[in-house]
Amino acid sequence: MQMVDLNESEDINDLEIRFTDAKDLPADILARLSFLLNSPLNGKDFKTLAEKMKKSFQFIHWLEMQKDPTASLLEHWWSDNRSRKVKDLVILLKEIQCFDAVKLLAPYMHYIGVCSHSALTESVSSKACQKIKKLKSSSKKPTDFDSTEISCDRST
Repeated sequence: MQMVDLNESEDINDLEIRFTDAKDLPADILARLSFLLNSPLNGKDFKTLAEKMKKSFQFIHWLEMQKDPTASLLEHWWSDNRSRKVKDLVILLKEIQCFDAVKLLAPYMHYIGVCSHSALTESVSSKACQKIKKLKSSSKKPTDFDSTEISCDRST
């Protein structure tokens, strides 16, 4: 993942906001997520998350026998589909109302990168770059924004 300093970028149009792959979460964040979800907490734990991910009863039983069931669940979840994003995990965590975990992951949902293939990302990057320009002209830093304020809608 290439990080970009907005103040040193030569051309703002070379920047875009990208969704972070779930497998790229830092180890300390995964450990904190495990701490939150490994404890049985009235439907806000790894078992409920596994059910939301449509995992079988047998798989959930296997998770219960693991040293770190949350880590095992997440490794399985992103290994069966390499394009899993942190935003996908946050959506599931919101559905089970595990808001401590949502708050933990919110800063990792997006990052600002350099556009590598402008023809393919033109519609997305132009919207993202408009938002980045707003960021640069405002007093807020990109990290001060709620993750919902900085998102790319690929549907238009």
